[in-house]
Amino acid sequence: MKLPRRERVATAQTPVHKGVGHYGPPITLDQAKKAMAAAEAKARQNNWNVVISIVDSGGHAVMLQRLDGSHLAAIGIAEGKARTAVEFRRPTKALEDAMASGGVGLKYFTVRGAMLIECGIPIVVDGKIVGGRGCGAIIWGALDSRRRAQCLRDRAFPHCIRAQAERRSDRGAKSRRNS
Repeated sequence: MKLPRRERVATAQTPVHKGVGHYGPPITLDQAKKAMAAAEAKARQNNWNVVISIVDSGGHAVMLQRLDGSHLAAIGIAEGKARTAVEFRRPTKALEDAMASGGVGLKYFTVRGAMLIECGIPIVVDGKIVGGRGCGAIIWGALDSRRRAQCLRDRAFPHCIRAQAERRSDRGAKSRRNS
């Protein structure tokens, strides 16, 4: 019995960010130290008060560093971003963008424990995911209402961090003038 041929039907789908690779062996302590040093240098260069978390390829904590002035809530946020980047095999920014576009991207809200906020990235060595890095910072208290509204409107976390750094440098300049 011969079956009729099925025709392929093109369907419109939202483009999905492809994963960055398969899982490899867990990140070593030396590799984690190098990744942490690079992230800390970038944070200090920009005067960012953040928490940096490094997890292995199974999503388990390897290192955590809380820079002076960061908020306690940022610890869980950084850990969640790093773990989510490993579990989904892609930067958390891709997940945030998928949610922001609505439609099928909203399904990520249903994933228990996923931190769907920018700043989590997989750590890839030789094409294999060996771990993840996440940065967390709660910065709303340092921003005035105008900048908060702009951050929400632009959905630009780096802009918010820049605004925090600018405000801090403005305060420093005022205190030097008053001295």
